[in-house]
Amino acid sequence: MKTIAALLALSSAAFAQQLPTFKEQVVDADAGVCYATTIADINGDGKPDIVVVTELPDQVVWYENPTWKKHIILEKEPNLPVCIQALDVDGDGKVELILGADWPINPKTKISGTVWLLKRPDDLDKPWTPIKIDEEPTMHRMRVIDVDGKGRKELVCSPLHGRGTKDQNGPGASLYILKRPADPFKDKWTREVIADDIHINHNIWPLDWDGDGKEEIISAGYEGIFVLKRGADGKWSRSTKIGDGDPVKHGAGEVKVGKLPGGKRYVVTVEPWHGHSAVASSRKRRAIPGAARSWSKTTRAATRSGPPTSRAATSTPRSSASAAFPRGRKRSASSISSTPATPRESSGSRWCSTTRASAARTSSAPTWTATAWSTSSAPDAAPRT
Repeated sequence: MKTIAALLALSSAAFAQQLPTFKEQVVDADAGVCYATTIADINGDGKPDIVVVTELPDQVVWYENPTWKKHIILEKEPNLPVCIQALDVDGDGKVELILGADWPINPKTKISGTVWLLKRPDDLDKPWTPIKIDEEPTMHRMRVIDVDGKGRKELVCSPLHGRGTKDQNGPGASLYILKRPADPFKDKWTREVIADDIHINHNIWPLDWDGDGKEEIISAGYEGIFVLKRGADGKWSRSTKIGDGDPVKHGAGEVKVGKLPGGKRYVVTVEPWHGHSAVASSRKRRAIPGAARSWSKTTRAATRSGPPTSRAATSTPRSSASAAFPRGRKRSASSISSTPATPRESSGSRWCSTTRASAARTSSAPTWTATAWSTSSAPDAAPRT
C-alpha cells in the first residue's frame, strides 16, 4: 500500500509540474454585473482584446490589449444583453460581434429574446450599429462552428428553454445554426436546426470530436451531456453520450473540453444546472474486447484543510476545481485570473462528497470515468442564467 501511495504521489507531482501558472490582473474593478465575455482582436493589431457584456448598466464594451482602455460598443439598447460572439460575417478580415439580448424576466418563454448583428464603425471609439437578425425566447449562448470542415465559421444559437416551457416541462429548446446570407447586413439569416428536444440547454461547446475535420457540438442540458453530430444526409443526431449529469437534479449546466498531458481528452462539467459540483470525465479503455462498457462517476471528498482523499491524475485535472464556486465567494467583475490548484485553495465554505453508482451500458459508446468536487451549500437562485 505504501508503494502504491508513493506512486500516486509521484504521478500527481509530475502532472502538477506540467500545468501552467497564472497571475491575476484586474482589467476593470467597476464593470457592473459582468454577464458574458469573449476574446477577439477587435482593432486588428494582432493582440486578443476582451469583449464584455454587462448588466447594471446594460452595455457591451471592449478592453484594448495591453492597456485595457475601455471602449463602449453599445449601451441601454438593446436591453438585457446576455451573450456575445465574435464573427467576421462579410469576409473583410475584421470581426463583427453578434449579441443575444432582451433576456426574458421570470422567465417569459413565449416572448422576448433577440439576436443582433453589431456593425463596426470606422472609428472604433464610436458606438456600433445594432441590426436585428433573429428572435427566439430565452436566447442564452452563442458559439461558432465549422460544420463542413472548409474553414467557414457559422453561428450557433442556443436558447435555454423551448417556447412555452417551464424548466424541463414542455417543448425542448431549439438549438440551431443561424446561417448568414450573401449580404449579412441586409438579407435574411436562415436556420438549420441541430436539436429541439433538449431541456434547460444551459451551454454548448464546439470541437472536432471524432477527428474528421468537421466540428460537432457538445451540449450540457437537463437530459445529460451529449455530442451532437451532423451526418452525411445533413441530419443531426446524438452521436455520443458522455453522461447523465447530476443523479438527483439531472443534467449539467456548463461544459468545456481539454487535454491532459500526453494528449488524453477530458470533459469538465458543472452539475446540475446552476450546480455545485465540478466534474471531470475521461474515457476508459475497454478491459476485454467485446465486453459491455460502463459509465461511472465518483465525487471526491475534500475539505479546506486538505486535498481530495484520493484522485487519479488522468481524470481530475486540478484546474477544473475552479468551475465550482462555494457560496458567498466574491468575484471581480472583470479580471484575468488564476485557477485554484486544488479545491482547498478555493475560498469559501467546506467541501463535501457523495458517491455516484456505476450504470452498465451495452452499447458501443466509449466508457468515461468522472471525478467531481462539490460544495456543501446549495446554489443561489438567479433570475438570469
